[in-house]
Amino acid sequence: MIPLLLAGLGLAAPALEPVGTLGYEAAWNDVFVARRGLRAGIGLGVGPWLSTELSGAVYPVLGRADLTALTRGLIDDLHISPDISRILWAGRAGVHLWPLHDESARLGLGGGVAAFRTRDDLDSLHVGVADEVPHVDQVHPGWFVDLRAEAWRGPVGLRVRLERSHFVEQVMDNDERKTHYWVGVEGAIRPRP
Repeated sequence: MIPLLLAGLGLAAPALEPVGTLGYEAAWNDVFVARRGLRAGIGLGVGPWLSTELSGAVYPVLGRADLTALTRGLIDDLHISPDISRILWAGRAGVHLWPLHDESARLGLGGGVAAFRTRDDLDSLHVGVADEVPHVDQVHPGWFVDLRAEAWRGPVGLRVRLERSHFVEQVMDNDERKTHYWVGVEGAIRPRP
């Protein structure tokens, strides 16, 4: 329908271009837990200035290796347990605008909706249920905004991404607003005629 409408107006329909990505991302603002993992996505470019993307990321649980030096010090030296909440995976669906673009590079911004699965470590909180339920997993709806830059050489590209994500997590009887800042580097591939 849209191509017919554009043709009726004397305009050409934008070319649709699929893009696949795979890379690494890490949250850099959590002082208690280090979250890092792999992110993969599939996107669809609608002309040079607009794209959509679905992506998923997984963050493995590495035990004490996930804990920052601050958290290990609080637990080991002071016997104080902070709220240890690990993001296990995230799914995102977004739209991005590329106001600065040419054939070999582009800079854009966007945002969308997200879902985050978290695991609260009840054993570290000493709430008295650790023997029965050592952790609680939850899925939280959320949203994100990001800034990304891409450089392309033919069908292969490199993306650097800065993202801010938000969701609300329920811990015990409290709602906690969570904001994570992510940095990511991804390889990208797109078909070329």
